[in-house]
Amino acid sequence: MVCKSAVEKRIAAYKFALYDLGLYLDSHPCDQQAMQLRSAYQSRLQQLINEYEQHYGKYVNTMC
Repeated sequence: MVCKSAVEKRIAAYKFALYDLGLYLDSHPCDQQAMQLRSAYQSRLQQLINEYEQHYGKYVNTMC
């Protein structure tokens, strides 16, 4: 079984990366590589959330 806190940390890291990429894409909307990376990160984030929910129940974002 995967350690709960490890999955939560990976989820937080991907959420931060997506936020950062969103800021970058605000000023570089035609950067195809960044858009592909964002899509890949979104997919991976969803996989991590699904993994979390499979083992620990519904994922609730508690960060303010």
